[in-house]
Amino acid sequence: MNGGVVDLIILAMIAGFIILRLRSVLGRRPEDDQSPAPGQASPRGQDGPLARKPASPDREARGDGESVVDMEADPKLREVYRKIRRADASFDPAGFLSGAREAYTMILEAFWAGDKETIKPFLSDKLFNSFAKAMDDRAEQGHRVENKIVDLDKVDIADAEMVDGRARLTVRFVTSLVNLVRDEQGRVIEGDPTDTIEVTDRWTFERDPKSADPNWTLIATRSE
Repeated sequence: MNGGVVDLIILAMIAGFIILRLRSVLGRRPEDDQSPAPGQASPRGQDGPLARKPASPDREARGDGESVVDMEADPKLREVYRKIRRADASFDPAGFLSGAREAYTMILEAFWAGDKETIKPFLSDKLFNSFAKAMDDRAEQGHRVENKIVDLDKVDIADAEMVDGRARLTVRFVTSLVNLVRDEQGRVIEGDPTDTIEVTDRWTFERDPKSADPNWTLIATRSE
């Protein structure tokens, strides 16, 4: 192979690299550079862990065109999913559960740490006030929570309903965790640092499917 041919190959490679670089820059939309940093809590109205997630093609396409919504076995859930879909075609139960799972961990850890600012954007005002009071009472008593989630054993949608045009989905979380509370002197007053317990929580999330705000709001919690 003579030197001229080698030079042409090198020039072609350089040109190809430049084109790829231009495509990678010019092909980006402005909003692609505006996503929040990992772990950063987004204010209400921006995408956060509870934001709706579009249905992915592999989740949506099934057999003869049936969607994951149509294949839901529970008739009550299926009907509510369909109502949500009529207002918001991007609704995907699996995507919702993924966000709920992330939100559950984030909210619990922030609550245990007494971090009000992290959880505030994702809770209704009434529920936030309840959480804030519990955190204030704990701080006043000098108690420190050192709970730790070991595993989320099960996460599923246990109930669904439409109330005044708003979708309400209740998620059941079965969690293995270490429950530990210390007093001002660091003495254990609740739980055991070497023991793992199982807890079951039901959290209800609400969203207006016609709203431009993509986030679901946590409006109620209870333990079984």
